[in-house]
Amino acid sequence: MQEQQIKNIKKVNLTSQIYTTLKDFIISETWPAGFKIPSETELAKQFGVSRMSVRMAMQRLQVIGLVDVRVGDGTFVKSFSLGEYIAEIGSILLHSKKLQEIAQFRKCFELEALRLAIEKYTPAQLDILRVCLQQLLQCVIENDNEKFIEADFRFHRYIATMSGNTIFENLYDIGSSMMVDYYRANRQISPIFSDSDLNQEDHALLFQAISERDYEKGRQIYINLIDYALITNADNTGV
Repeated sequence: MQEQQIKNIKKVNLTSQIYTTLKDFIISETWPAGFKIPSETELAKQFGVSRMSVRMAMQRLQVIGLVDVRVGDGTFVKSFSLGEYIAEIGSILLHSKKLQEIAQFRKCFELEALRLAIEKYTPAQLDILRVCLQQLLQCVIENDNEKFIEADFRFHRYIATMSGNTIFENLYDIGSSMMVDYYRANRQISPIFSDSDLNQEDHALLFQAISERDYEKGRQIYINLIDYALITNADNTGV
């Protein structure tokens, strides 16, 4: 029997250990939202470390939005929202590489959501999707770019609902801010007003394909919608 090679354990610095411990207290809700965290002096004494190590760990918790430092009052556990956290980094989506990565991700999970939606949708769900489509097209008529972005998100988000798979819905909900920023970034590159006919036609055709339970037709339209944004982005950024 061959002996297993045991490698040296990497040492973790004190700040990382303190950070991990405090983060676990918050995530496990041992320290619930609104809980006042002990002072740096008290924590340093409990951990047996310097105040500087504790301060650096607390700064890391503040950066990711887990704690709220109130001057003169103390540090409190925040009600953490992944959506809000993602919103903070939304501006990076304007980078062409990020747009391409998100478009690739959309193809992976939204096409499967589309397939399931076409197989499983009910007449009532199709009626709701029709309303989503009408709202989207109305935004084109009104030349309201910001409302179009929100309507575009709702339209595609509801297709995920029609799939009957809650994981697809959760993916949209968890990354809702990121997805909206993705749509917004695309619209900044190519506003709806310069190609309103394309927006109206493709979304209407996608709805028609779903109503006819024609996955292959719907799949191609979906790919066209995503690829159009990528091609336009590449043309405008020189990628």
